[in-house]
Amino acid sequence: MTSSPQVQDLKLLLSVFREGLIQGVISKEEIVAWADQLIEEADEPDYFLMELALCNDVNCLVELLDKHVIPTANPIRDRVLLALVYQRLPIDEVKEVERVANLVDNILSAKKLTDFENSSIYTFDDYYVHYPPEFRELKVELKNFLTIYNPFTLQNYTHWVNINEQVLELLKEKESQIRS
Repeated sequence: MTSSPQVQDLKLLLSVFREGLIQGVISKEEIVAWADQLIEEADEPDYFLMELALCNDVNCLVELLDKHVIPTANPIRDRVLLALVYQRLPIDEVKEVERVANLVDNILSAKKLTDFENSSIYTFDDYYVHYPPEFRELKVELKNFLTIYNPFTLQNYTHWVNINEQVLELLKEKESQIRS
């Protein structure tokens, strides 16, 4: 058995959980299962984890997470959410393409992400203007953009800082390809 992780060490992950719940990218069941696993592995689990595990609806989880999540200027949260959109939502039909484009726009935090990321997301937001009605081009552009974030997962949250550095390099490469 191990000691339970401290809530202060999970702030960024909890922020991803909260926003992911609100945006519909993370499920209540997933968070409860995560908390259950940590409780099972710990000699003395943190009380907060027990509270999470006992939540029976999304509102309960969001309220509980609100107590521990403070607004963050850290772009990693948004990049992880973009990764989850890429990994979990298929982009094969028009309805799905529209949903993903809207979801990506909802995640946008102009003060956190790079100018290149913001510009790309604004283009997706204006998809009615920029893309023909069948959205083939938008689908390709969305997939190309979101694939950059694929290395982020909920399971590798202890490595998010290093992964973020790799993603920043990929973003620079992508931006230079577009500009040349």
